[in-house]
Amino acid sequence: MRTTALIMALVSLATVARPAAAQLDSKNSRKTLGGLPGFFVAVEEMDTSAARVGVTAASIQADVEAKLRAAGIKLYSQEDFKNILEVPQLYINVNEFALHGEQKGLFTYNASAEVRQAIKLSRDPSIASTSVTWRAPATVGTVGSNNFSSAVRDIVNDQVDLLISAFRDVN
Repeated sequence: MRTTALIMALVSLATVARPAAAQLDSKNSRKTLGGLPGFFVAVEEMDTSAARVGVTAASIQADVEAKLRAAGIKLYSQEDFKNILEVPQLYINVNEFALHGEQKGLFTYNASAEVRQAIKLSRDPSIASTSVTWRAPATVGTVGSNNFSSAVRDIVNDQVDLLISAFRDVN
C-alpha cells in the first residue's frame, strides 16, 4: 500500500512539476544552441539496483557520446569542462527506484536530459552563472526489471535524438 502511494505521488509530481517553458524544447530554447560546437556529457550516478539489471551511468554515457559523435557533434573532455568556463554541458539524469513487496521486480523512474550553459545577466554582465537553456521533456514510468535497461536506454536515446534535431535546427 505504501509503495503504491509512493508511485502515485511520483507520477502526480511529474505531471504537476514542470520546468519553466523557456527551458523546454521550443523555438526560443533551440536558439540557445546556436553556435555551440559541442558538449561535455555528464550522466548522474545511479543506484546499485539499476546496475544489477545492467544500467549504469557509464553505459548511458557511452551510448550518448556515441550518438553525438555519429551526428558529428564535438565532445568535450572532463579536462575541458573543468578549465574552460564556456563549455556547455549535456546533463543526463535517471532517477530510479526498485519497488518492493507486492510490486517487487518493478522499477519506477524519471529520465531527463538538459543543456547547461554559462550565462551573464543582461542587467549586470559582470554577474555570471550556469543555467539550463534547453531541456527535453522528462519521462516518468514504471517497468519490469527485465525491461528496465532497454526502456531507460531507449528513453535517453529519444531525448538525445531530440537534442540533435534541435542542435541541427540552429547550426
